[in-house]
Amino acid sequence: MEAFVVRILAAVLAATLLAVVVSVLPELSANRNGQGEHLPVFKDESTMKLTRERVVDFILDQEIQMSLKRIDFYNYKVFLELDSAGLAKPAVSKELVRIICRMLEQTENVGEVQVLVHAISGESLLVEAKKSDLQGKGLKLLKALSDEEILEQVFKTTWFSSHTHSNEGKQW
Repeated sequence: MEAFVVRILAAVLAATLLAVVVSVLPELSANRNGQGEHLPVFKDESTMKLTRERVVDFILDQEIQMSLKRIDFYNYKVFLELDSAGLAKPAVSKELVRIICRMLEQTENVGEVQVLVHAISGESLLVEAKKSDLQGKGLKLLKALSDEEILEQVFKTTWFSSHTHSNEGKQW
């Protein structure tokens, strides 16, 4: 029994030492090369290069509730056409902000996003956003505003209607 406990403790000690060596080794390598910067152990996936073949997967990976009708990707611009599928306005706003921000922040070759959303009421909303909208003042606003306010104040929004009433009280 005593030998078993010694073997277990030796295995735990060996695993701990291995974990320490694996976590410290990249730092030692950076210091030895004269670089004072941090080297990540794993590849940084914060930005990616979007391709025509990958753009649909990128959108659908976000698990959106709106239905995707059309996607175009050309010259650093992405155009999405979505159907709100009867979602309430706050839910639509939340999904739009999430889709647009991720598209602009997580991709290196997308500079502009346009999203056209069709509502059951017959109204449509066009949201236009550029990478520059998320920098400086826009970045501060993103943290302080609600999703609906972000759409109205940070990005350019245009309402289209098949009816001739005001934009107040829009129904999704």
